[in-house]
Amino acid sequence: MVLFVYVDNSNVWIEGRRASAVANALAPSFDDSFAQNIVDPNWNYDFGRLYELACPGDVQIG
Repeated sequence: MVLFVYVDNSNVWIEGRRASAVANALAPSFDDSFAQNIVDPNWNYDFGRLYELACPGDVQIG
């Protein structure tokens, strides 16, 4: 079986910044982060790590 993985970069970026805002106490909750558009401007993500999470090592990637 071949695995095809598609990632919506914009959603990962937007929601990651919101989750980071909550984790770093910039927003009291995810709902508040969403409602008040509070994001962590310093958040960044590692495509290599995302690949490791989304693509198991024992599966052929197409």
